Amino acid sequence: MAWEFNGFEHPARYRVERSWPGRSLIYTSGEPPGARTLDVGFEAAGEGAIVTVTGESVPASYEFDELAAGVASGWANALRYLELYLSHYHGRTKRTAIALTTGQFDFDAALHWFEPGLKRERWLDVPAGELQPGWRFDHHFVWLWSAIEGTIELSVFQGASGEHTLALRAVSWAADPVAGLDRRIAASVDRLSRLLLS
Repeated sequence: MAWEFNGFEHPARYRVERSWPGRSLIYTSGEPPGARTLDVGFEAAGEGAIVTVTGESVPASYEFDELAAGVASGWANALRYLELYLSHYHGRTKRTAIALTTGQFDFDAALHWFEPGLKRERWLDVPAGELQPGWRFDHHFVWLWSAIEGTIELSVFQGASGEHTLALRAVSWAADPVAGLDRRIAASVDRLSRLLLS
C-alpha cells in the first residue's frame, strides 16, 4: 500500500511500514540513510480521536529551520482538511486543481495578498462573495469556497534546495468537475507572481 502526495513536480511516495489498527501507522519514503519516516498516531478522545503526526529525518541545522516550519504547517493544514472532509464531504470524490510558481518572494508578503480586499481582487479569479473564512497556519491560508463545495488555498514554502514555491490549490467535493477550474487557478497564480516580483 502506498500514499502519494501529488500535484507537485516530484510526487513523494510513502509506503506503509507498520500498522497497529486503531493506534498507529508508520510510513517510510526513500532508502537509508536518507529515508523519511512518518508516524501517525491515533488516541481515542470522547466521541472522536486525537491524531498526532511525527516526522523524522528533517535535518535540524539552521538552513532547514524554514523547511521544518513548512512541514509542521503542512501537517496542521492536512489535518484540518481531514476534519472538513469527515464533517461535510465524507464519501465524496475529491478533485484538485493546483498551480505552482517559484521565485524570491517573502512568505508573509505573499500570504498578505490572500487577505480579503482589493489586493486579493487584483489577481484571484474568485468572487469575494463566494468565500468564507477557513483557517490559516504559518505557510497555508485557506478559504472555504461554497461554489465548488470545497476550498481555495494559498501556500508558500521553501523547497529542500532553498527555492521558494508558491502554490494555489482548489479542492472540490462537488458532484461534477468544475469547468475551467484548472485554467482559472493557473491564470491567478501567474497574475500573483507578476505582482509579487514587480
